[in-house]
Amino acid sequence: MRNEFESSKESHSHYKHFMSDVPFSPTSTDVSPTESALMTLHLATSEMTKVLKEIRKNNRILIQPLQDVVFPAVQMMSSEPGIFNLILQLGQKDDYTSQHSIAVAILSLKLGRALNLSFEDQTDLLQGAVLHDIGKLRIPDEILNKPTSLTHAEYEEMKRHTVYGYELIERTGAAPEVQARIALEHHERLNGSGYPYNKKDDEIHPLSKIVSVIDSFHAMSSMRVYRDQIPFYEILVKLHHDMFGMFDPLVTLTFLRMMMNELVGTHVELSNGERGVIKVISPQAPTLPMIEVGQTVIDLSQMTGIKIVRIVE
Repeated sequence: MRNEFESSKESHSHYKHFMSDVPFSPTSTDVSPTESALMTLHLATSEMTKVLKEIRKNNRILIQPLQDVVFPAVQMMSSEPGIFNLILQLGQKDDYTSQHSIAVAILSLKLGRALNLSFEDQTDLLQGAVLHDIGKLRIPDEILNKPTSLTHAEYEEMKRHTVYGYELIERTGAAPEVQARIALEHHERLNGSGYPYNKKDDEIHPLSKIVSVIDSFHAMSSMRVYRDQIPFYEILVKLHHDMFGMFDPLVTLTFLRMMMNELVGTHVELSNGERGVIKVISPQAPTLPMIEVGQTVIDLSQMTGIKIVRIVE
């Protein structure tokens, strides 16, 4: 493709220059890589919570904690081995918006690298992904946290979070316009079935197409107030199905391959109640890996009745 994912030409501000060759290291060298990543994830989530509280209270974005902690932490964690597993383990309903913002940014940046984005587009993608859901801070809690189905009017208001997010980012005057577009367009779909404006394929910014896939994946894999986590295989099936019409096929397939390859060696629970380890990923069927169960290797591409239910520690 033009790569359709080559560098965009929007202006860039000082706000973006947090990326450097100096590693972000908030933790002691005495802890394991997994513990360090977990501590960094919690730190980034905590700082993101402060940013979101300020938006809720004063309707403004605090740039400093984003520059000093959140952006560099996301950059660091996006290169951590095992980060997929860690994010999947943390998909809980408590502090959802902060966790979701950080997780979507980490996975979006990983995907952006896999798609060979330019440095500038990676930066826009990271920052836009961190901020993609901030418009939800203008949605009433009784709608956000409603444990039952939304009414038509409530759902229409919920969809407005994309517009509210766009307006908040635009008002900062510090972020490139593409970052505001990510907030606006992350629920648009290539076939025009999304919102808020039913945009189609070429009308949607390439970076928004990346965030839309990751946003959908993380939302499905997280526990919400109105439902439990969706079984892992159902998420894979849903994403694979939706790459024909709703999501960009290259983006979606690249993400599925990247995720499954990084989950090799991870313990999983199968739909037959057994537990095993992901051993081999097929390029032709990345969502149907070979699983080692005891002394046996099960090829899920040949066993239609057995699926991965969830990732386990």
